[in-house]
Amino acid sequence: MMYPAIRRAMRTGPGAALLLAAAGCGIAAAADMPVKAPPPPPVAVYNPWRIDITPYGWMPSLNGTSTVKGHSADVDASFFGDIIHGATGSAILGEMQPKPRLYKGHQQTAENLLWSYKGPPCDQYQREHDLLFDAIRNDEPYNETERCAKACFTAIMGRMACNSGKRVTWDEALASDVELAPGLENLTSLDSDPPVKPDEMGRYEIAMPGQSPVL
Repeated sequence: MMYPAIRRAMRTGPGAALLLAAAGCGIAAAADMPVKAPPPPPVAVYNPWRIDITPYGWMPSLNGTSTVKGHSADVDASFFGDIIHGATGSAILGEMQPKPRLYKGHQQTAENLLWSYKGPPCDQYQREHDLLFDAIRNDEPYNETERCAKACFTAIMGRMACNSGKRVTWDEALASDVELAPGLENLTSLDSDPPVKPDEMGRYEIAMPGQSPVL
């Protein structure tokens, strides 16, 4: 099949037709040449011991005016604590909350209040030091290890419930043999293999709520 451009060139003259045909052959030859593949992207080298840390600021409250790029706005972040929602109730607890409260339901109103702290004003940080110093002065034992261990284990139970999507009892959690970092006790130095390793893309396995085994 003769291309229209070559037919028009032949009418103009044999020289033009020959030149156009030669150019077409060159294009065709170039099209038949193998295309050099682009170089592969560089492979990232992941350090299995690398830990990325995002710093954050801790503050009991923030109140005043914030200005960014010439725009000012009033800021009132005076609340600092934890608002907790359970299946049938809720609570206001945590640091900087001198009067913790428990509510029935999730509407935290006066009529739904079940319990609130009625004791004298108390700074939790000062109180723990008062108890410690009193025990020292009176040569009495003072040990918060069990309470702290149970508090941490309660948080672990919460993680287990979220990861599994199931109700987890105290006894079930204690009996669990799932290890998040198997062989951790065998580490002797930073030259040892880490107990948890990323995949070839540097991604670590993450828990899938309702699917991950915890018991």
